Amino acid sequence: MATSHAKAATAIRYLESVLDGSQPGQPVQLRQGVTLEVWTDTDTDDRIADADLAILCCAADLDNLHPSTGARVLTDDFGMRLRAQQMGLKTVRLPEKHRKKGAALDDSPPQQG
Repeated sequence: MATSHAKAATAIRYLESVLDGSQPGQPVQLRQGVTLEVWTDTDTDDRIADADLAILCCAADLDNLHPSTGARVLTDDFGMRLRAQQMGLKTVRLPEKHRKKGAALDDSPPQQG
């Protein structure tokens, strides 16, 4: 199973490629009707030590801001999905073709590297 640091590194590499050339604070269209805006909180006093909870709180804020469309939490982490559902958020699993081989929810063995 990949460590949290490895997962974070993978996410950061993906975001780096998607956000290349964009301006801070500006939404980036991933595909028709789907945008990504990276929220960065520079006020260290308000940071939540639990990264998953910080993501879920942000999703809940977005859900409240846009009730007609709502927010979705994209994760394959079962615990995260349970927490999101407890907060009344809708969840979406990553499509099989985009899952990393050897991840916890993948039947393929980890790649040797």
